[in-house]
Amino acid sequence: MTRTLLIDGDIVNYQICAANEQDLRFDSDFHVLYSDGLLCAEQSINYIEGLKSHLDADKIIVVLSDDTENFRKDFHPEYKANRKGTRKPLAFKAVREALRKEYKALTEAKLETDDILTLLSSDDRLKGEKIIVSIDKDFEQCSGYLYNPSKDRHSGPRFIKPEQADLFLYRQVLIGDRTDNYFGCPNVGEVKAKNLIKAGKSRREWWDAIVTAYKKEGFDEAYALNQARCARLLRAGEWDKQKREVKLWEPWR
Repeated sequence: MTRTLLIDGDIVNYQICAANEQDLRFDSDFHVLYSDGLLCAEQSINYIEGLKSHLDADKIIVVLSDDTENFRKDFHPEYKANRKGTRKPLAFKAVREALRKEYKALTEAKLETDDILTLLSSDDRLKGEKIIVSIDKDFEQCSGYLYNPSKDRHSGPRFIKPEQADLFLYRQVLIGDRTDNYFGCPNVGEVKAKNLIKAGKSRREWWDAIVTAYKKEGFDEAYALNQARCARLLRAGEWDKQKREVKLWEPWR
């Protein structure tokens, strides 16, 4: 069976570029931040090839985010607005171009890396075993194989079961994600979210519990759905490439 690695190229790029920045100090008042773009690109490619070897993969698909548009901002303009003005590591653009050249890295207009990876992972047209490779916890909301290089190096890829994935997603809708600038339901943390969702037995019951929790804090169902659509990653059939349109998720679908 063919084994394909679906690699989060943005995280590989960010981690390697950040690790290679050097603060060259000439005296107490003058210093220069330096990075070698060619070295960063070489290390990124070597890292990806190492993943291919370690996981005995036949094929690699490297994915990069669209860095100009994001469909979530259409209904939640504040999405990731907290990152505005923060710089990416030196050599980030150079490595991005190197990954495009070396792997013909995929980018889709308006989509994040996460969405492209889950679209590929859930698409039956891509045959064989597909493994998402990323340290991002959000992929635990998607059924299928996941390999987190920070956690799974010795144990290998994990299979996320459908019910396990759904439970993670619905809890995330309550908890939110401050790094992405959507905040979930006030006064609901991880433990309370788990308890609220655990009480239900179906997606409909889980969603009803979510809406009840939001209403208790003064927010309506529309707001809860807004938060859910920020949290949820796309699946096969939810992206029209020609029209550049997303089929927005409904909780009971």
